[in-house]
Amino acid sequence: MAHKAVTYVKSGVPVELNRARFNLSSRPDFMAATRRSGRSQVYRSERAVGRLYRAAKLMPPIGDAEGVRKCTSEMKVAGYEAHLDEARLAREAYRSELAWHVEAYGVETEAELVSGRASGFGGRETRQVVVNDAVVSHEPKRDVEEAMRWSIAELRLDAHRRFASTVDAAFEVAEGTVGEGNLSESAHLTEERTLRRERVARQVASAWYAAANEKRPATAPEVDVFSFGWVGWQHLVAARRERQETIMGGPDCFLSEDDEQLDQ
Repeated sequence: MAHKAVTYVKSGVPVELNRARFNLSSRPDFMAATRRSGRSQVYRSERAVGRLYRAAKLMPPIGDAEGVRKCTSEMKVAGYEAHLDEARLAREAYRSELAWHVEAYGVETEAELVSGRASGFGGRETRQVVVNDAVVSHEPKRDVEEAMRWSIAELRLDAHRRFASTVDAAFEVAEGTVGEGNLSESAHLTEERTLRRERVARQVASAWYAAANEKRPATAPEVDVFSFGWVGWQHLVAARRERQETIMGGPDCFLSEDDEQLDQ
């Protein structure tokens, strides 16, 4: 139907909507109207989008200190405290880079930088570039956003490199093999050592997550660094899934069989 609608201008064949094929009397909860009109029923969607929608609604609002503490505690991995000092150093280096981007690209929040969408243009499509109180040029919004996305991508890549090197160093200390080379490049890690390295990686990821959600130091630039806490997201997800399996006695499946078939 979508193809027919797109080619209608050329083919002249209109799309015929067969309403019998669609259940228009009900809609999933993630598409529910803000105001209940009474004309359609809302049902609980068990698809991936529905489950994600309900999980997002349970997240604490920004500024909810109690909610932040709860989320942080759920991401803690035993032994993460040993990596907090290094995590805080990495966090402040990351914050300084974000603060530079905020000033350079004329945005106001970390969310704009991470999403690559600048809302600080006040609805305008261009931004004035002022040097010594004189307007020297106008930059189109789309050009600023593109440049910002490329620059942030480099920043995130640097953060991933620092995370990996931190894990390597911590693993060397844990294994007592300091100075024997980059263990992440070894092709002969035994399965047991690989598991031990993953344990260290989870501890470091947990420390970075905890550091990202700490109160901003008084002398630090006024910019959030929530994205810093998700640099090691793969290890956080793995740790969270393992904890859920331990508590529930079964796998923590993010997708049901129907959801997986839908995604395929």
